[in-house]
Amino acid sequence: MSVLALASCTSGDGDLTLKCLGSKHELHGLSDVPRSTTSRARDTHRTFSFTGQKFKGEYACQQWTESLIRCETSLPDGSFYQLLKVDRVKHELKHQVYKNEHGAVEETVFDGTCETTHP
Repeated sequence: MSVLALASCTSGDGDLTLKCLGSKHELHGLSDVPRSTTSRARDTHRTFSFTGQKFKGEYACQQWTESLIRCETSLPDGSFYQLLKVDRVKHELKHQVYKNEHGAVEETVFDGTCETTHP
């Protein structure tokens, strides 16, 4: 029943909570040190909340339709990038975060299948 709710939300809906099961891949390294990258992958549960068509109530979503939610954020200096895409038809989510702070690079990608939860 809750999977149907994910697809049935109208484009005017601005509040949504998704509970997802998927794989989280993490990369860590130093931008100026060759072969310093380490990676780790694991299966995990994650919850994603939207309030007023904003991810975490903070990051604006550029696209919010019955079939797709897309929220993309970046800083001008290239030290932070975030992309969150929700395919509301297939019930799939991709969340990518890239950080580069003082030469320490971190990238996290979560791919999962989601259903809505109700408070």
